[in-house]
Formats: sequence, structure tokens, C-alpha cells
Amino acid sequence: MPSCPPQKDGGAIYTRVLIPYLLGRPSVRSILVVTETAKGAKIIERDGRCTFFRLIPDAKRFHPSAAMNRPWRIFSMGFAQLILSLYLFAALLRRHRNLIYVHDTYARGVVPTLIRFFGLNAICDVRDTVFFPRGMAAFSAVIACSMNLASRLARHVPVEKLSHIPVPFDIGALRRSAADPPPPLPVNDGYILFLGNVCREKGAHELIEAYSRLRAAVPSPPPLVLAGRVLIADADVIAEAHPGVFFVGAVRHDAVPAIISKARLVILPSRSDSIGRVILEAIALGIPVVCPPGIAEFDRYCPRCVLPEISVEAIYEALMRPPEEFIAREYPIDDHDSEVCLAKTASILGL
Repeated sequence: MPSCPPQKDGGAIYTRVLIPYLLGRPSVRSILVVTETAKGAKIIERDGRCTFFRLIPDAKRFHPSAAMNRPWRIFSMGFAQLILSLYLFAALLRRHRNLIYVHDTYARGVVPTLIRFFGLNAICDVRDTVFFPRGMAAFSAVIACSMNLASRLARHVPVEKLSHIPVPFDIGALRRSAADPPPPLPVNDGYILFLGNVCREKGAHELIEAYSRLRAAVPSPPPLVLAGRVLIADADVIAEAHPGVFFVGAVRHDAVPAIISKARLVILPSRSDSIGRVILEAIALGIPVVCPPGIAEFDRYCPRCVLPEISVEAIYEALMRPPEEFIAREYPIDDHDSEVCLAKTASILGL
């Protein structure tokens, strides 16, 4: 069963959960993962019955200059289309043995066209807010990880092909991991936590500016910790100009529960997340959360935790409120139980 998930970020976390589960199904003999290159990782790596081909350049590689960054993105996505096209042609030669599972990152360009032309059995898993709607018709089934995505996809995908399956994770394992010692941070606990790529799409600039206003208004506020790949220019200069702001870089996924558990508040003022895994994990751990606007699950189950908009003023007002007001007790976190969600995915895959 070939698969094309991204190497990094939430999609990679999901892939690490999904692959062992699928390998446990009797009908799955092997899995081939065609994915992005990763620093320090082998281009071709075999792990039991799973083989990783890390051949696709990282389209999210950051360069401080937008003019320099754009050509790299164009090249990397073009090269990705070439690699995946070759892969699809190889899959055609073994049509009756393969099921193709495609992350929406790659469900664009020539890939849907070739899937339709070759008549391949392919499933698309849509986990990003930006997807290629015209390519969805090529897939025999489409999975959406949030209510918003399911609603948007319903305009392009027949209802019988579309399924909404929440983001899965092992809630029990998450809570056990939260008791582990966290990795060294500039502050031990009681911090405001932002976890994810530090970039404009995630509202990082507005958050830092709002925090500066908080420091001016409140004596000794909790520090702000930004954990994730730093994709903004001059992060060191920004940290120096904004006391109490700490960029700690990317953290291991297995360390995330412990980091969340020590936070006073988890905030994600994102414009790009379809739901926000870090928010769900914080809710499961009982940590107060400030959620991005426009996500149906949060609007329905914890509206008082949702930012009215992504702006410095809205974030500042949220930071000024007591964190106890942001505990999402009514959110049905058990809907994300990994066994239930993965069983639904396997059923759609016909496994």
C-alpha cells in the first residue's frame, strides 16, 4: 500500500500513527512511503515491511528573502510532480496489488490526471485548508479531517465518496507521556505556549506583538514560548526586542505532551490550520486553550475559547483574561480516539 504523506508537521505525526495500524491488517503486505527529504535521514530506508523513499525536496524550506524562496518552492513542487508521476506509472504496472493513499499536499498538478487516466485505485486524505479542488474527482474516496474541510469538499466530491474522520491520537498514551520530564526550556513551567511552525500563516507576528502589549500592561506576565520551526526572518532580533519571548525551535513529538502539560495556556492564532492538533492535545490534558477562529468543532463545543479574529487586539484581550476561562470541558475529545478513527480509515481503504 503506497502512501504519499508529508515528511514533517502534523501529517507526519498522523503517518507515524497510521502506518503501524495498517501493517497490522492481514491484507496489507507492505507499505511504500514516497515523501520529502529530511535532514539527517536516509533517502531510502526500510523499516520492517515499510519502505521510505525520501525523494521530494522540502517545499517549505525557508529563505529570509521571499524572492529567493519562491523559485525553490516552484522547483521543489515541480520535482515532486515528476517523482510522483514516475511512481504512479510504476503503480500502473502492479495495478491489482496496489492501493494508493495520497496526502492532499500532492493531490494536484499531473497526479490526479494520471490517477484518472490510468484508472488507479486512489484515496485522498485532505488535512490542509489549501487543497486542489479540481483534482478531487480523480479519487475513489476522499477523507476530511475536520468539519470545515468536509463542508468545503462537499462542493467538489459526491457525498458517497466523502468521509469525515477526526484527527486520531492515543489519548491514554498522551496523558501518560505528559508525566515524563520535559526537555530543557528557558523556563520550567507556567508559560504561554505556541506550538507549530513560527510563521505569518500561524499568526506568530500578531501573537508576539500582543504579548508585548501584555508586558506593558501587566507586571511580571508569564513568558511566551514559541516551539516549532522558525520560518520568519530575524527571529533573534525579534526575541531581543521583545523581552519574555523565547524561540526554542522544533521539539520532538514524544516531548510535546510534557511541554503542553507545563503550560499555563496554549494558543494557536492560525490562519492555515484545518483544526490544530496541538489544541486537541491540550484539551485532552485539561490545559486552557485559545483556538483559531472559523473552525466548526471549536465554534460548536468551546466557543468561549475561540478568538473572534486574528489580530493583535483580539489576542491581547484573550491573554488578559484568566486562563481558567479557556478550559474546553465540553469538547468531545473521545471522538479522536485513535482506535475508532483508524478503524474508520481502514474501512474506507477496504482493509
